[in-house]
Amino acid sequence: MIRAPDSLGCGQAAFGGSNTDAADLNKNIAYEPKSFNEKSKIMSEITGAQIRAARALLRWTAEDLAEAACVGLSTIRRAEADDGPPTITVANLKLIQMTLQGAGIEFITRNGGGVGVRFKEPS
Repeated sequence: MIRAPDSLGCGQAAFGGSNTDAADLNKNIAYEPKSFNEKSKIMSEITGAQIRAARALLRWTAEDLAEAACVGLSTIRRAEADDGPPTITVANLKLIQMTLQGAGIEFITRNGGGVGVRFKEPS
């Protein structure tokens, strides 16, 4: 089982233990879409079902993901509530996505067979 490192601070699990805090992460990924269609495109990058599936692959609880991504547990619950695009902020979605990717998850986009998740191939 892959666990969120207890010894790392907020946001460090996704970035190999670097000394990055959540405020720096949010500042670096903060982006305000110019239109509703642009926001929809960003928000549909990953789905709630993909987040749930990624957590299952890692055997992480919602609490583990919330701690590793430096977001609230209610944010994780809201993100996973629907199978489609999560109804959370773009910044929080990116934190969750980067945390899961940093833990070894690869998100599969719609490629004729639908979206999904898998472990990244070892380098």
